[in-house]
Amino acid sequence: MCISKWKWGSQLSMASAALSLAAMVGLFIDLKKKVKDIPTTDVGSGGMGANAFSDVKMEMVFTAWYYAAALLLVATIWLIWKYNNEKR
Repeated sequence: MCISKWKWGSQLSMASAALSLAAMVGLFIDLKKKVKDIPTTDVGSGGMGANAFSDVKMEMVFTAWYYAAALLLVATIWLIWKYNNEKR
């Protein structure tokens, strides 16, 4: 059973692409916030002292594949929308 043969298949595809994009943006924001909130003055168990990690900076970097996937989801949403408008 192919989803493209359903009457509302393109709307379902567009909604799933939009939800996937929203989840990716949410993941991006959540991970950036969690990495920013990591304390840098943690006392280690090796007796290194309270300021052992004060010169270490945590940073979250996403690869080009993450941004490419987001861009492809935007393109998918746009193409489905354009297809639906031309069909009418």
